[in-house]
Amino acid sequence: MNVEQFRKYGRQAFRFLVEEYGFRETALPDAKFVNEYMVCFSNGVTWVGVEGINYGFGIDVRLASHDVTHMKYPTYCFQDLLDLHSPAFPLPTAKRTDTREIQKSLMDHYAAALRIHAKDVLLGDFSVFPQLAEAITSRGGRPNA
Repeated sequence: MNVEQFRKYGRQAFRFLVEEYGFRETALPDAKFVNEYMVCFSNGVTWVGVEGINYGFGIDVRLASHDVTHMKYPTYCFQDLLDLHSPAFPLPTAKRTDTREIQKSLMDHYAAALRIHAKDVLLGDFSVFPQLAEAITSRGGRPNA
């Protein structure tokens, strides 16, 4: 997928954020190194970023509060939240035979997981963020490892 195809599919897969939670698509973060394979959503309280990783063979979903008092790190990894809320939740991973089209399936699965397991964060309850920060700290301050 090219950048526009990635964003278009991301908008489609995560449209429930707009339809059910009042999010809107927002601009990419204003930072020095930002992956252009990303689509972001915000409702003014919560921010969600969906990013293509692993050279087109993976997805990372990032969560943040617009209130920096909730944020020890700039964003938190949705996978860490899943590990806390539902460690057995099955998310697919790319196999040797997959093409970069796997990102579509991954976006669908991550969107379904976010919808089920992150209602608290999507509604502005960030009480899980200290645990997500601890997960990053335990990895030596690396957001994904």
